[in-house]
Amino acid sequence: MAVALEWIGKQAAGKKPFLAVIWFPSPHGPHVATPEYAAPYAKYGKAKANYYGELAGVDHGMGQLRKALRDLEIADNAMLWFCSDNGGAFPLSTGGLPGGKKWLTEGGTSVA
Repeated sequence: MAVALEWIGKQAAGKKPFLAVIWFPSPHGPHVATPEYAAPYAKYGKAKANYYGELAGVDHGMGQLRKALRDLEIADNAMLWFCSDNGGAFPLSTGGLPGGKKWLTEGGTSVA
């Protein structure tokens, strides 16, 4: 995230329009969260702590990005999209929607 934020800062300083695409590899298996993100979820067991910890890490990264856009005073002129890669893999939850990754059902392609 630091490299992306540095680059965004340079573009903002130059007053140039830009497109930045930042890919988060999480949550993807094998699920291994950093200890500080996994710790709050330890009571759910190691597997869930790592999965939920990865989600917390993505959330933190998005928070850093949103803060940087505000600090650079470009947030009001920025579009921020957050996209997934279509559905959860079994046996992970899809929020009760049928199907999952690689399925043409709500659990695989639904966009909220």
